[in-house]
Amino acid sequence: ASISSRPVTSDISSETSQSSAESSLLQTPPVTGTYNGQTITMRYVMETDLQIDIAYCRPFQNGFAIVMRSEDENLSYVDREGRVLGDASYAYASPFDKDGRALIQRADNSAWAYIDKTGKEVAEGKSPEISESDTSMFYEKDGIFGLLDENGHPLTEPVYSFVTSFDQNLSFVILRDGEHKNVLIDRSGNIQTILPDDCKYAFIGEKWITCRFGENDKDTRYGLYDKSGKPINARLFKAIGNTVDGLMPVMESGRVGLMDEQGNMIIEPSLTLDDNYQVDLCIGENIIVGSLNGRMVYIEVSRS
Repeated sequence: ASISSRPVTSDISSETSQSSAESSLLQTPPVTGTYNGQTITMRYVMETDLQIDIAYCRPFQNGFAIVMRSEDENLSYVDREGRVLGDASYAYASPFDKDGRALIQRADNSAWAYIDKTGKEVAEGKSPEISESDTSMFYEKDGIFGLLDENGHPLTEPVYSFVTSFDQNLSFVILRDGEHKNVLIDRSGNIQTILPDDCKYAFIGEKWITCRFGENDKDTRYGLYDKSGKPINARLFKAIGNTVDGLMPVMESGRVGLMDEQGNMIIEPSLTLDDNYQVDLCIGENIIVGSLNGRMVYIEVSRS
C-alpha cells in the first residue's frame, strides 16, 4: 500500500483550504547556489502523510531510504515516490546492497531475514555484530583513566577524567588538569588535536571532527573541525548531515542549506524542516529526507 503523496505539479486551486496549505509547500520557490562552476538547486519535490521521527534517518541507497515511523518507532523503507515498501515496518533495517537484498528484523523483535526490493523475505538472516564503545585501551583508578599499551601495561599515569573508544586511531579524552582539557590523543597518548574548551563530545570521522556543544538536547549544536583543531566553519548548526559529492546539508533555526567541504556556505539555510530535539539529516541519491509538521518530505538537490 502506498501513502498519500502530492507531486510537484499539484493544482492547489482545486483543493480544500487545508490541502491547499499542505500542497503550497511544493510551490515554494527553489533556492540556488554555485559550487565548482555548477548551479546547485534545492527544492521540495515530495510531501506525504507518513509520520516520521527525524531523530533517525538513513539516506537513499540503491533506491530506498530508511525512516523511523512516529507511531511505533519502527523502521520502514521508502522509495523515491514516497511509498512504504510492503507497508511494513521493522525493528532493524539495513540499507539495500548492490545485489538488491537488505537485512531486517521483524517488528516483534523475533526472526531475522533478508528481503528483496519487493519486501519479500528471500533468506534467513542473523543478528549482525554491532560493535560497542571499546575503552579497553584504558584503565581506571579512583575514577580517573590512564592509557594502556598493546600489551596491557600502563602507558600513562591516570590523567583523563573522560575517555572514548579509538576511531581513526584517535580518542577524544578530557584531561583532568591543564588549561585546554578537551583533546584528541593517539594510541601512544600524544595529543594530536586541541578542541574548544566547551566541546562536550567529539565524533571522529575520516576528514573532520564534529564537536557537540550545549548542556541539553534543546540547546545542542554541532561544529566541524579539521584534524588540527581549526574550524571548517565558525558557525554552529543544529544538525550536520553526511557528505555527498563534496556537499553536506546543514540545519540552522529550522531551515536547511548546503555547505561544502571547505566550510563555504553554498546555499544558506532556507528550506524549512522540523527542528526537533534531535535531527538526523541525511542525503543520498540527490534527495534530502526530512519531516515537516511530522510528515515526511523530500528535498531534491540538483546540479546544472
